[in-house]
Amino acid sequence: MRKICIGILLFGTTLGLKAQYGTLNQILTRLEERKGINQHLEHENIDNKKFIFIKDAEDHTERDFIVIKGNQATYVEVFDDKSTGQSSSNVFTG
Repeated sequence: MRKICIGILLFGTTLGLKAQYGTLNQILTRLEERKGINQHLEHENIDNKKFIFIKDAEDHTERDFIVIKGNQATYVEVFDDKSTGQSSSNVFTG
């Protein structure tokens, strides 16, 4: 009798956890849709758009630029050395 009660309790707990997970997953999905996270962006136009990433480290600052024009993309990375004040850059196109 005791084993049956423990089995029913564990089974009920398992079902309760699965129900809570499903509810939590639905709430997170609605929040992601409202905030614009995980959207399907295959129909968005990024022609003539520029994207910039700046990373500030202890010894240098790195700036990355991506410019997209048609089927051509240009990637520029600029490194600023904080100790010497010199800048160096690389440009990639394709």
